[in-house]
Amino acid sequence: MNEEQTYIANLYTKLRELNFRGLGRLYIVAISIVVIVMLATQVLIQNFINSQQQDATVVNIAGRQRMLSQKITKVALQIIHPVENADLPSLQEELKQARSLWNDSHTKLKNSSFFTDGSLNSSKVNALYEEMSPFYIKILNASDSILNHQSSPEELKANLNTILSNESDYLNLMDKIVFQYNHEADQRVERLKDTELMLLLISLSIVAFELFFIFRPTARQVKETVQELEDSKAHTRKLLKETEGLYHSLGLAYQVLTDKEEEETPPPQLLAKADEKGNTFLQTDFFTNLMEYPQGERAVRNIKTWLIEEGYPKDFVENLWNIVLNKGVWNGEVKVTSLEGDFIWFDMNIIKVDNNGRTFILMVGADLTTQKEAEEVSKEINREKIDKEIRDQQIRSALIMQGQEEERKRISKDIHDGVGQLLTGLKFKLESVNLKHEKRAYQQIKEIKELVQGIISESRRIAFNLAPSSLSDYGIVSVLNKFAKEADRLSEYNVEFVNTTGFMNRLEPAVEVNVYRIVQEAVNNAIKYADGENIKILLEHDTRQITLSVIDDGIGFKLHEMEEDQKGLGLINMEERTNFINGEFKLRSTVGEGTKAELKVPLNGIISSMN
Repeated sequence: MNEEQTYIANLYTKLRELNFRGLGRLYIVAISIVVIVMLATQVLIQNFINSQQQDATVVNIAGRQRMLSQKITKVALQIIHPVENADLPSLQEELKQARSLWNDSHTKLKNSSFFTDGSLNSSKVNALYEEMSPFYIKILNASDSILNHQSSPEELKANLNTILSNESDYLNLMDKIVFQYNHEADQRVERLKDTELMLLLISLSIVAFELFFIFRPTARQVKETVQELEDSKAHTRKLLKETEGLYHSLGLAYQVLTDKEEEETPPPQLLAKADEKGNTFLQTDFFTNLMEYPQGERAVRNIKTWLIEEGYPKDFVENLWNIVLNKGVWNGEVKVTSLEGDFIWFDMNIIKVDNNGRTFILMVGADLTTQKEAEEVSKEINREKIDKEIRDQQIRSALIMQGQEEERKRISKDIHDGVGQLLTGLKFKLESVNLKHEKRAYQQIKEIKELVQGIISESRRIAFNLAPSSLSDYGIVSVLNKFAKEADRLSEYNVEFVNTTGFMNRLEPAVEVNVYRIVQEAVNNAIKYADGENIKILLEHDTRQITLSVIDDGIGFKLHEMEEDQKGLGLINMEERTNFINGEFKLRSTVGEGTKAELKVPLNGIISSMN
């Protein structure tokens, strides 16, 4: 094992030792407990508020009973010993109303009817009501007799004396009842304070546990991992510089192949005509002969069905047909199989034609089979010689880049499960909590909760930036569309993705990863430095290559004045990734007009088998 392979193996060993899953589970459990404690606190507070409202109502009504008993005594005196021109009917009515309200309130207080939550009077309160009952009954009966118009003057005076003799005892006991209600309400307040303080201490203990046993170890492991990646990047840069000469040799070798005299591309010819549904009603002899079918026999009955049978995805064919019907033409290379099983390549144009109100489809193509076979033969002849020169260095570069990508995926998954980036803010919040000021402490706990939610959101954002899972599931087109929406949401720019030619094919995984990283770096650079308003990601393709452009309307810069050693790490990485996928990267910028980063990737040999 050579030096580079040993280095990579050691790096992978260290990275496999990192495991955040256990910490992530602890983090989720701790956050759940904090949320439960805070919910319990809110339930207690709401119940206490309802209880306070009930206590206030009971105390007020109990206090009113004293006033009503005094009013009954006063009005009874005015009835028995009226002053000159006294209005006896009005006094009797006033006594009747006071007596009725006094009696009704006494009954409800004694039966705990004013407690809406189902609470009952304490044993002490019930004992006081029992002790007060004889005085209450005597006053009630005496006032009733005074209201009886058939009572004699002697009986009225006797009833008045009864009220006067029992009023003092009644008032004393009523005072004790009011004081007892107040005392019991104060006891409930004290119990609530103790409970809230206990819940607050539990919440702070859990947050402190997260800080010291989850966030700090996680931050330390992330720091160590990032350092390993930085070392790996430096090592990669060194190896890539060593391979620049070999890549140059590779380019010259392919240039020799390109400069080789090629046969002139044959002109396109009509292959078949079809209706709007793809059913053919005419096929040329040229097409029939190429497909190796007998004269007079149709090689293709329906163009769409033919392409699907040749292995093209149904969605791809439907989209192709929609482009023909809506835009009028589709162009691309098509690989099919003849009746004898031979591969045939066409530079295909499918064209919609409207003629005198009738619409039909023309399938026009040039036979590229000879050129394709010649290219394959040339590549096969030169491949061993070229690969022999660059194999070792290319393998080393590929392994290290692959290691970086794999580690980014690992960190992405682990950070998503429970790693935060706002630990300093959380630490300051915890240190500022002062239990002596309860209201302020409650507010700070809420702020800590919001900060934790921010940590979760930030972790998810970082997870997407490091390694979007949809890249391996849905391909580069879907991921670029999602990335543009995410960048538009998180930045102040209007970021838009446009697939101008309807490209839907999947590329090889390594190509998709590098294309995504290049576009991501270009967009991030535009957000940081462009100082504009709009960023557009354009995707175009033809039969030979795909072209991705990142265009901004920012301030631009003088590209020709940038020295080689002034290039930032991001630009260098984009160029290195472009070389790795045999692409072409160009950067154009004009002061006051913006910047355009353009990536061209050849399609030959990188279309994934997932298509």
